[in-house]
Amino acid sequence: MTPAGELLGAVNERRTSMMGQMMKDSLEKWAKIPKAKRLRATAPAAEPVGGDRRERLYPKDGLTLRSFQRDFPGGDKTTDWMDKAWNTDTLWYNAEELKQWLPQAGAKKYEIPAPLVRRFARFNFVDMVRGQTVGFDDDHITASLAAEITGSKNGVVSIKFTGAAKAVQKGTWALSEQQGPSAQERGYDFKMLGKANFDTAKNKFTLFEIVAVGPRWGGWRTNRRENDLAAAPMGCVIKLNDEGDRVPPSGIWRYGWR
Repeated sequence: MTPAGELLGAVNERRTSMMGQMMKDSLEKWAKIPKAKRLRATAPAAEPVGGDRRERLYPKDGLTLRSFQRDFPGGDKTTDWMDKAWNTDTLWYNAEELKQWLPQAGAKKYEIPAPLVRRFARFNFVDMVRGQTVGFDDDHITASLAAEITGSKNGVVSIKFTGAAKAVQKGTWALSEQQGPSAQERGYDFKMLGKANFDTAKNKFTLFEIVAVGPRWGGWRTNRRENDLAAAPMGCVIKLNDEGDRVPPSGIWRYGWR
């Protein structure tokens, strides 16, 4: 699209050949546009146009994480990109929620508040390995995460996490764009293990990792599991994200933030 707002080309496609052709065609159109019409005649609006941008909710003083999902050996095998597929999303906690990851004064063992755990259990543990997948509803989830202080040195507190999360959703939906709706079930059953370091002087985590592993099953219309519905091992890692990354979580519209 030109700065003036003229559409040069668009395609919703994974194949690089199709993307490359679209870019080539767009450049040819760009070359034919008179230079005087390439730019806007007026300055752009100070605020984004076309709806609310959730980047404004970025928790600058909170905890921003990134999750990665991939299959483990043991599931359906294909001969294309799906064998090595992986996917990623973000996970945000605001400043007040950041405090809830820490113990009350003097406590060595404590439970992470359920709303914090259920957030990533609903939105970041979904099977999005092969394609985008909607999150679970709260009543689909059973999850808990215990924390233990394992050490403290030079103002840095070390924490160990152990827990489990399970999701089960039953209903009627399609498994692909080519199939009609039918009775389905999807879910996962994960065990969790993690560790973190919290710098009390900086009031921030300098290390944060949670690994979740277990079987997932079922499929969704856009995650390419129509031929791989049986239980098979999947893994997810949650870790600190780059502070410069402001891309909001895909499920942030269900966080309840305003």
